[in-house]
Amino acid sequence: MSDDDQKYSAIQKMATSPRELIDIFSDISFLPADEYHRKIRSGGSVRASLRLDRKDASQDKSDPTSDISAEEIQECVDDLVAISQRARDDGEILWGRIQGTQYERETLDYFEGKLGSFGSLEVRHDEFPVRYPQWRPTSNSLEVLSSAHHDESNPFTFADALTPFPSAETDEHGNVAEVIYVGNGSASELNGKNLSGKVVLLRSASMGGGL
Repeated sequence: MSDDDQKYSAIQKMATSPRELIDIFSDISFLPADEYHRKIRSGGSVRASLRLDRKDASQDKSDPTSDISAEEIQECVDDLVAISQRARDDGEILWGRIQGTQYERETLDYFEGKLGSFGSLEVRHDEFPVRYPQWRPTSNSLEVLSSAHHDESNPFTFADALTPFPSAETDEHGNVAEVIYVGNGSASELNGKNLSGKVVLLRSASMGGGL
């Protein structure tokens, strides 16, 4: 049996009766610590022997993970996050390393440089057309103009309104219509609701690699 950098091997003799089991443990239960450890090592009346062989894990050169550095990995993550945040600071509504944008290209160049710095790797990249035309909205807004607590002089503005990908462009005045809230947009929440000609409001959450 092995466990990390320690190897254990044990041979144990089982008690053959309840009386013998009691004798085994009563023999050592009240021994001084040094005598207890001596009995354990020698087997004695415990009827077991345990050998512990230690090896220095730092000398094991066969471990393929020995060169992995958590600090270097975190540095790469921070660099990628910085690219995404730069997109946000530049005013991109869908900020991040989105395909077809300069921020995706910065990410590609970053990894090409990183992999190339290793020296022994042949680094290349393949170009291909994006599946859909790039959709990069310049503004999104949603205001409630009429409700129990709001009117056109005091509208309620959603701070993080985002239209689905891809959505049609409106004119500068936008669209005015009844708002219908459908929760998470599940089948049960949509069942029986008439959505025609209405602004459908639902919850959404970003996920890694997409919207």
